[in-house]
Amino acid sequence: MRNIFLIVSVFFYTGLFFADHHGEKMKQKVGMENRAMMARLKLDLAELKGPPSVAEFAEKKVERLSNLDLLIASGKYDGMRLRRLEMLRNKIANEEIPGQEAINQRYEERLKKANKKLQQNNNRQEKARKQKRKYRKKD
Repeated sequence: MRNIFLIVSVFFYTGLFFADHHGEKMKQKVGMENRAMMARLKLDLAELKGPPSVAEFAEKKVERLSNLDLLIASGKYDGMRLRRLEMLRNKIANEEIPGQEAINQRYEERLKKANKKLQQNNNRQEKARKQKRKYRKKD
């Protein structure tokens, strides 16, 4: 009886040991698919929302300036880091808020780049799938 239990347990544990090596590949594949889906959703959401308005740009600028002021006034930074924060604050404060046409142009360029990148990723994945099929057929 002990021998049968020992043999069954050896088979059981070796099966568990060897079954795990596929788990990492599946996790990577699912992770890549999730990232691709999230990128597509993010792009679709950006297309649906449309370009931001000039008022939204002004709000973002004010928020960035207040955040930088808070960091500068916190006293956590000194020396070179403090100078960088001050330079960044001055740069943002001196920037002019772009007009709606410039905002729309930037928005369209970002959408085109995101679409192109997403398409390249899809092409790369499809090419990898074809390669796998090609090698499977040879076996």
